[in-house]
Amino acid sequence: MKETSTYKDFLDKFKMIIDLDEKEKAILESFRFRDEDLSQKSGAILAFSGLMIATSTVQLSSSPASIIYVNPESFMMLVNKIGLIVLFISAFISLRGMTLSSKYSNKKEEALPKFGQHVSIRANFVKYAVLVAAFGALLILASFFYSLFFNIF
Repeated sequence: MKETSTYKDFLDKFKMIIDLDEKEKAILESFRFRDEDLSQKSGAILAFSGLMIATSTVQLSSSPASIIYVNPESFMMLVNKIGLIVLFISAFISLRGMTLSSKYSNKKEEALPKFGQHVSIRANFVKYAVLVAAFGALLILASFFYSLFFNIF
């Protein structure tokens, strides 16, 4: 039976993990847990951006009789549209961070630093996605609360 390169790579990586000492295994576990944590955070940011995008589109499509109506010629309409674009950018950054992958060597001297670099890059994507999402959400909320305040009073 002929071995495929995928099966051989898997066996080589498995042997590499078995050959790690306790300190290296602890480092690998730390990287792995951090990587999983960053994946979950990216998913949460993506979901939050989607919710805020939905909020924005509801406000943009509201009728003049609605309590959340924004006049199309007003400054707040521009603020809402900018917030919408910023949230799309945040969603893209978050999605890019979630789908980030790397090919690792079968040598532990090369694989552990490469995995650490991968986790660091993913952490940067999450950090930028949070900052951009927060800015976009502030713009959307400013438009939303402005329309609520001035349409009620």
